[in-house]
Amino acid sequence: YNYRLKIADFDHRRDSSNNRAGGDRYPAYIIDNDIASHDANVRLSWRPRPMLSFVTRYAHMRTTLVTSMDGPGEVTNGKLTRHIVTQTATWNPTARLYLMGAVNLTYDQLWVPAHRLTFPSDNNYLSASLGAGYALGKTTDLFLDVNHYRADNVIENSAVTLPLNAGHSQQSGFLTWVWKYSEQLVYTTKYGYARNRDGMFGGQNDFDAHLFYGKVQYRF
Repeated sequence: YNYRLKIADFDHRRDSSNNRAGGDRYPAYIIDNDIASHDANVRLSWRPRPMLSFVTRYAHMRTTLVTSMDGPGEVTNGKLTRHIVTQTATWNPTARLYLMGAVNLTYDQLWVPAHRLTFPSDNNYLSASLGAGYALGKTTDLFLDVNHYRADNVIENSAVTLPLNAGHSQQSGFLTWVWKYSEQLVYTTKYGYARNRDGMFGGQNDFDAHLFYGKVQYRF
């Protein structure tokens, strides 16, 4: 567990105007910003078999932003609450093969004062990955990585302002081949495919991509 407090006081020595005479005089009328955060997490590691292990982690965070102004007084600008659950697993069925997977679920909500242009903001998302590696020989290795990300938090407010929050989905997979020709010379080739769908931009940022990558590394 840890607690963090950030205090920012503003003197505005270059601005001698009276903030209370003519209403708010941004930015000089802000005299203090305080950000307080409580962050705690717990982790459980379990190894049921010598070559199999699991790690479960839960994290919780609460953050509050308070602003003080010359005249209007103190206002709570936002409260952030975040829950994160992460599960990973690692398995080595043979000396040549390993498998590794991870799932991350984040529940993230930001509360803000009620206004027609703003809403409580959700940033909930799910991400998952699966990786595998296999030693084809003493000098050749093959790796596979698959990833998934999904967020569905869009608030349709286009009648008043821009849509808020994220609606995003992305999947990708990569296959990598590594050949250690010698202690100094290493060849790497990779092929990947990615699919991206972004609901915030009406399909303008959607794409399907193929990636080809090659690298030659020489160690002196």
